[in-house]
Amino acid sequence: MISVHISALAITVAVTGTVQIPVISITTTDISNITSNSTSSGGTITSNGGYEITQRGVCWSTNSQPTISNNYTTDGAGIGIFSSSITVLNPNATYYVRAYASNSEGTSYGNELDFTTTTQTWQCGDSVFDTRDSSYYNTVLIGNQCWMSENMNIGIRINGNQNQSENNTIEKYCFENIESNCDTYGGLYQWDEMMQYETIEGSQGICPSNWHIATDDDWKQLEMNQGMSQTQTDVLGWRGTDEGEKMKSTTGWNDNGNGTNSSGLTVIPSGIRHTSSNYHGLRELSFIWTSTNIQSTLGLLRGFYFNRDNIARSYLGYNYSLSVRCLHD
Repeated sequence: MISVHISALAITVAVTGTVQIPVISITTTDISNITSNSTSSGGTITSNGGYEITQRGVCWSTNSQPTISNNYTTDGAGIGIFSSSITVLNPNATYYVRAYASNSEGTSYGNELDFTTTTQTWQCGDSVFDTRDSSYYNTVLIGNQCWMSENMNIGIRINGNQNQSENNTIEKYCFENIESNCDTYGGLYQWDEMMQYETIEGSQGICPSNWHIATDDDWKQLEMNQGMSQTQTDVLGWRGTDEGEKMKSTTGWNDNGNGTNSSGLTVIPSGIRHTSSNYHGLRELSFIWTSTNIQSTLGLLRGFYFNRDNIARSYLGYNYSLSVRCLHD
């Protein structure tokens, strides 16, 4: 009598012994090019197990024995050697990585390797990693100031008919209450929420560690770097000549009101939220809070407009919701 047991990997025949169906043979490539947020690996597949390899790559996790239910890359199909880039890692963290290959019968994994990312050596011009939500922000050195060249986009979105509140949770508005607008233009924040309910000029507020909400004087220094006179910077209203054009992004503004962005600041037309909970000015204007107030309910701001090349220095009530830029300490 012949007893047959069928599994995904082998057919065991009692009389003739075990006849192995070829399994996927895969090894993990040694780790290389380790940085504070990325590394390289890959794999070698020498046998497809009798079925076409439809997907291959590497998977990784901070826990041992990672699988494709964790982070993974997709690096082609078929047998042979492949390379993989592992990105968006945290500095000074240990990760485990395995190559994988999938066919119609399932997924097989190579040998496990581990590595530790380097301690981040950061300089202005590199992206800055915000550990609070694992996001990255571009930066730019202008004179001796290091600015974020993107609007802040931290927090939980709430609808425009609600006020942001002191509840230990950073809250943001997205233009017209559409989350994807925050992805494109950044969040909009009431002054108190931006400052995290402090009133000290230059506070960290909603910025990451080692960054602060740019002050009125910080903006004056930036404006003078772009050609505005000291006397002009002190004036309220629209001031200067083409300093705004040098800071506005090269795309996105209505009626070809784009800037040259020669400064690298990349001001985008993110619009505002009024106190009435209505939104206004997307692709037409950008109002950016400073951390300087002139009364207990009025915050100073910088304004950019699609049909103007200069910059406004003005103020609004705390309940308006504007964009936020951070400056390195």
